[in-house]
Amino acid sequence: MFLPAFLIAFVLAHLFKLDRLGRLLYIANRDWEDSFNSISDAIVVFDMNGGIIKHNRAASKVLSEPLRDTLVQKSKEVIKSAHRNRTVLSNGSPPDMSYKMVDEISQSSLSKHFEITSIPRLGRHGRPIGSVHIVRDTTDQKISEYEREVLQDQLIKAQQIESIAALAGGIAHDFNNILAAIVGFAEMALLETSESGKAHAKIAGILSASHRGRDLVKQILKLGRESDQERKPIRMDLIIEDTLKLLRAALPSSIGIRTDISAKDPVLGNPTQVQQVLMNLCINAAHAMQDGGGVLGITLEGADLQEGLVSGNPPLQPGMYIRLSVSDTGIGIIPENMQRIFEPYFTTKAKGKGTGLGLSTVRSIVTNHGGSILVESEIKKGTTFHVYLPLSAVDESLDAEQAVLPLPKGTERILFLDDEESLLEIGKDMLTHLGYEVVTFSDPLQALDRFKQDPKAIDLIITDMTMPGMTGDKVCDEIAKVRSDMPIIVCSGFSEQVSLSKRARAGATAFLMKPYAMSEFSNAIRSALDGRR
Repeated sequence: MFLPAFLIAFVLAHLFKLDRLGRLLYIANRDWEDSFNSISDAIVVFDMNGGIIKHNRAASKVLSEPLRDTLVQKSKEVIKSAHRNRTVLSNGSPPDMSYKMVDEISQSSLSKHFEITSIPRLGRHGRPIGSVHIVRDTTDQKISEYEREVLQDQLIKAQQIESIAALAGGIAHDFNNILAAIVGFAEMALLETSESGKAHAKIAGILSASHRGRDLVKQILKLGRESDQERKPIRMDLIIEDTLKLLRAALPSSIGIRTDISAKDPVLGNPTQVQQVLMNLCINAAHAMQDGGGVLGITLEGADLQEGLVSGNPPLQPGMYIRLSVSDTGIGIIPENMQRIFEPYFTTKAKGKGTGLGLSTVRSIVTNHGGSILVESEIKKGTTFHVYLPLSAVDESLDAEQAVLPLPKGTERILFLDDEESLLEIGKDMLTHLGYEVVTFSDPLQALDRFKQDPKAIDLIITDMTMPGMTGDKVCDEIAKVRSDMPIIVCSGFSEQVSLSKRARAGATAFLMKPYAMSEFSNAIRSALDGRR
């Protein structure tokens, strides 16, 4: 049977049309697949039963079992929400944005953060037929946000420290002026009392307490300043002694301190940085015992590490070391945190209680000093940090007692300038005792007038740094205009106020930090007068 020609033509035309439509559909589907897979966010399409109908290539990289379980739960929630609001949905219309759910989740097992946008899929009459989920990996963004917050906190803390340092400087100046008067009067009183008398011993006690006060102020000022990188042989036992002066005042009464110091060999290091290591470890130990109290232990001993007995973070080389151990009787460190405690920003403390940089800084300083650090911890029993620092190759006896030498004296004429009347009084007494002729002033302008009347009548000028009307460096400038060879000693209660550049520019010969002992005072005077700069 033959078909009519027109019918054959009609069929062939439709076949060609279907073939063309098939090719177009294939191309469209391929283009859609390519576009779908080129999207960097993961896209997952679910049916009503929580089964995955389709997902793009990005989803295959992140679609772990925990994340899939989360998406199934989100699918149920968004479908339930769509059912509840069907009355306002139009048949075939896109879902209203009010039904979109955006959530942030953290998959701790994967150390990942995701932002999930969930939208219902709607069929005829607005009936939900599944859901679509867009998953964006926000891990890098979260890390950046966290680091930005940490840096912001550090900036705020740095500004606070700067403010505290400025305040501490002012307090130190006033406090050291008070101590200078106490030390001066006490030293003069010692000279006027018999060594066998009771008063002599009591005055010596006052002098000793004043020296401890001076050292405490120095330690407070050190913590507020940037330290240089200069290294020198230092005694760790003396670092511990200085640090304990600060710690005892800061620790609660529920925390006791136990020390066992058996090593006095020097290590080569930066004193401020090494003290920072000890301070950070002690503060961490105190935090571990803040709830129930306990004992903070500090041990210092020699350690001869041989091949086969070497471990640490980083590994230690065989040799002679000083081992500093800081222990607590606190809560201990859980095993999963032991590998992370030295990571920057890692902390188990509540927000605002720490930045997670303390132990990271400790490890960095110790490593830069050629040392290493080990940790031992037991839950509910406590933690011990062992710091190993190599012994100094420089053989110096740092604890040799200096011989007591007679005070150098003289008969020269000295102008003494200070705005504190008590310091003027004790300064005049000390200088007179040393044999010098003294003229005192509390006003810089009056002192300069007196000097300019007869510049040759004065052999040495001693001036305070901080005075109303004119500072000590300005006084030096004015003196240099009249006599450039005039020896000048500048005194201050806060060393930051007198930089080397200021002294060099003004022509000052020497600088004395208040409070100074009479031996320091007399030696500085003699050195300036004899031309030793």
